[in-house]
Amino acid sequence: MAFNGKITISELSRLTDLSRPTLYKYVEEYEADKYHNIPKDILALFDYIYSQEAKNKADIINYCIQKNKKSAESSVFDKIKMLFNTDEQFKKKLIVFVNDYCKNQK
Repeated sequence: MAFNGKITISELSRLTDLSRPTLYKYVEEYEADKYHNIPKDILALFDYIYSQEAKNKADIINYCIQKNKKSAESSVFDKIKMLFNTDEQFKKKLIVFVNDYCKNQK
């Protein structure tokens, strides 16, 4: 199965780290307009794939790479924020680091 001939389920499985059976289930639900069981990021990916904006496999791969970068950056920020709010040593070290960085940027 390919999405509009743009990418196969196997390729999409590797890009999303989801199993092929899971993707088949999501595709079936997507095509039946049953969006409530599909994770928002996968729903957005399907919307992109079916759009005119995604012209080929390279476009879809680039979309996935960009989304993964944003997700990873958000995850790192969330971890830093959690440590800042719960670990006094980390908080002090981070404040010193940021102050030193700011001084060196002038």
